[in-house]
Amino acid sequence: MTREETQKVLNLIDGSYKNFIMGRDRRIVFQAWCEALQSQDFKKVHAKVMEWVTTKNTPPAISDLVSVDWRKRYE
Repeated sequence: MTREETQKVLNLIDGSYKNFIMGRDRRIVFQAWCEALQSQDFKKVHAKVMEWVTTKNTPPAISDLVSVDWRKRYE
């Protein structure tokens, strides 16, 4: 994912959960999410976020949105 795509995801989460960023430095949160999501597909992550915000009343962690291709992990 690009930095712009990551920002879209974070904006969606932040707009859906009033306590998502509360008390944390936005730049640090953004950088952490950028690093963690850089190898992810935006469409897959966005679909997971949309499902999450419509069904859960707490914000997702990065691990809730990441897809791991285990085949690549063992090559």
